[in-house]
Amino acid sequence: MITLEPEADTGDIVAQRAIPITDEDDCNTIYREVSRTEVDMLEEILPMIRRGVLPRQKQDDTQATVMPKRRPEDGLIDWRRSTREIYNWVRALTHPYPGAFSVLNGVRVWIWAARMDGGRKIQPGSRPGEVALDADGWPWVGTANGWIRMVTIQREGGPIVSGLVAGKTFLASGSAFSEIREVAK
Repeated sequence: MITLEPEADTGDIVAQRAIPITDEDDCNTIYREVSRTEVDMLEEILPMIRRGVLPRQKQDDTQATVMPKRRPEDGLIDWRRSTREIYNWVRALTHPYPGAFSVLNGVRVWIWAARMDGGRKIQPGSRPGEVALDADGWPWVGTANGWIRMVTIQREGGPIVSGLVAGKTFLASGSAFSEIREVAK
C-alpha cells in the first residue's frame, strides 16, 4: 500500500507484504491473494490512521520499473522461448487479461492454460510451434527446449475448450503455430 501522489506509483510505502507465488498460480490467483492481503493490511493500518499515525517509507527509485500500457497484441507467444518461459507467459496473461495467443492457419488461438507436467520427448525433426498429440489426445506444442501441454484453448470466434477437445477438432499432430515474424506482418 502506498500514499497517492501525482505520478503513478511514486508514493511512500505505508504497508507491504511478500506474497509467495507457486508454479500453480496465475494472475487470477495472485490478484485474489493480493486482495486478501490488502484487507489484512488495512485492518492493521486503519487504527493507526485514526490515532493520527501513518508509517511511511520512501520508495527506492533506483529499483522502480515502468511498464508500458499492455496492448492485446503484446500477448503473442514466441515458441522459440523455453517451456518455462512460455508457461509463465500464459499464466501471467490469462483471464482477466486479453490472453496469450498464437496463430494457426491464419486464425488466432488463445492459450488460457498450459502445463509443463510430464512432457513428451523431443522427436527428431520437431520444431518450436509444432503440435503433437499424446496417446490420450492432449496437444503438446514444441518449444525451444521441450514441449508444453495445451490445457484450455480458444480459437478466434469460438468457445473456450479443453486441450482434448482442441486435439479432436483443430489441433492436429504435425500442424504448427506461425513463427513470430510471420504473425507480425
